[in-house]
Amino acid sequence: MKKLTILIAISTLLISFNLSFASKEVPFTLDDRDRLIRVDEGLKAVNQRIDTLENSLNQRIDTLENSLNRRIDTLENLLYVVIAGIFALIGFVIWDRRTALAPAIRKNKELNEDSLRHL
Repeated sequence: MKKLTILIAISTLLISFNLSFASKEVPFTLDDRDRLIRVDEGLKAVNQRIDTLENSLNQRIDTLENSLNRRIDTLENLLYVVIAGIFALIGFVIWDRRTALAPAIRKNKELNEDSLRHL
């Protein structure tokens, strides 16, 4: 029992000793207040600079996007012209073959008819 009371007394002394050190307030001086004000003003200046940089970056991105869109539109139109040229070339080749082979086909028919008449 004696040991228990001694143990309780020592633990209460230790707890009160720790609480007395823990309850000390940290002094807040005017210099600390001035430093905080300067830091706050510095952060405001940094935020303003970030906002201006963000605006200029957004404008630059919009300009690049518009330029890229114009280039894509130009390439799209060029692709349409190339496809139309390919179709025109295929049409010309078909027409040219018909016109080039037409006399040969006529001559062949004439020869066949002549050979059938002679039989």
